Amino acid sequence: MGSLVFIDLLYAFGIAISPTPVILVILMLFDERGRWNALGYLIGWMVGLIVLAIVAILLVTAGVSILSSDSQHVRPAVLVAAGLVLLWVAYRQWTKPLDPSANPAGPKWLETFDRLLARSSEHFTPLRAFVLGVIMSAISPKNIALVLAAAIAFTAQNLSPQDLAILFILFVLISSLAIGIPVGYALLKGDKADESLNKWKLWVIANSSRSIALLLGLLAIVMLVSGLSNLWTNLQA
Repeated sequence: MGSLVFIDLLYAFGIAISPTPVILVILMLFDERGRWNALGYLIGWMVGLIVLAIVAILLVTAGVSILSSDSQHVRPAVLVAAGLVLLWVAYRQWTKPLDPSANPAGPKWLETFDRLLARSSEHFTPLRAFVLGVIMSAISPKNIALVLAAAIAFTAQNLSPQDLAILFILFVLISSLAIGIPVGYALLKGDKADESLNKWKLWVIANSSRSIALLLGLLAIVMLVSGLSNLWTNLQA
């Protein structure tokens, strides 16, 4: 169970480290009405992940099999090789120098979304923010892949429904931390949170490439741990 919790945390952090959703929710937090919109977005994000987890479990338990092979050593060996390659890519991404010509205020889509929020603040309700949160969490290819990978790892262990539910509740909570922390901070601090929120936003923008590198590194670790543990188990059998 301990190894499953470790894998659970790694997959969950892979979802949490997503610069775009974090930047979007921070933009919502710069006015009093927007803070309730951000809370709706957070709830929608979590609901989307729950729905995604339920669908993934149903698919996997119905007999969906990924990367199966007749040889018991092929799949873990492929995972180890892929993990090493991904770790190298993460290292290259992490050490890539920053672009001095980059706009410090952020990409153009960020300015567009900021203007859209300013113009439509009366029409952008918590319900619409909730729907946006569901969409961004449930249809993200990265989130789908990570939730499916988690479902495959968990259901392969013949866990009880209670243990499976605990793992996925933990998964959803950890996956929502990067959004939940600024939302909770803004609701507690009110207008005093604006300065800190702006610093967080600029930090996420400036370090988005390193965030992606960290995500790739986490996924590489998951692959290496899973592949090496499976190889070791097979060799001992």
